[in-house]
Amino acid sequence: MCRWSKGPLSGGVADLDALTELHFDPTGKPAHWVLHQDGQAPLAIPVSAEGADALFDSFAALPGFHTERMLSAMNGPPTHAAVLWQKEPRKTAHLRLH
Repeated sequence: MCRWSKGPLSGGVADLDALTELHFDPTGKPAHWVLHQDGQAPLAIPVSAEGADALFDSFAALPGFHTERMLSAMNGPPTHAAVLWQKEPRKTAHLRLH
């Protein structure tokens, strides 16, 4: 379990194991990461926050995370927020009805 609590814009803690979506918003001042979890308000962390560079390793550990997508969003024009990662929905057992 990885927790982040330094430097969010509105205060809070995110459990990376419970993340459902990760966005990058270059339109914020400063640009920021937006972490989404079920049942909680999104947590915005400025890219300039103390220790924010450690988030790269945490994000890279997310299943199916694409570093290239993150770098492209960070280096692209700051026009809109981009979804960098979404949790895969759980596969449910196939039920057969007779």
